[in-house]
Amino acid sequence: MSNEKIIVDAGVESNLAHDELMMGVKKAKIINKLNHSKYDLVFFCNHQEIPLIDDGIRMTDSKLRDLLANKIKQILIDEKYEIIFVNGNPKERADFCTYYLNKFV
Repeated sequence: MSNEKIIVDAGVESNLAHDELMMGVKKAKIINKLNHSKYDLVFFCNHQEIPLIDDGIRMTDSKLRDLLANKIKQILIDEKYEIIFVNGNPKERADFCTYYLNKFV
């Protein structure tokens, strides 16, 4: 494991889930072609606690959002990640992740 620390919001798995849902591209066809290092930690926020914002960029279809969250979760499970589920308001989520990261590193 490298000493390098990188934090990403979503990631390769999220993009794969989006492509599979929106374009029908199966992740199995893509993931093996990527030179992707697995993440050491994966935090998964409860998307239903994060308000939908109609800003012209984010999706506002709650059913599609549920499908995408489930697809991301399934890809993470398929790729054998240990998922750390995070709930609460933004401060509670940040505090939990900070605590966990400090414990991990």
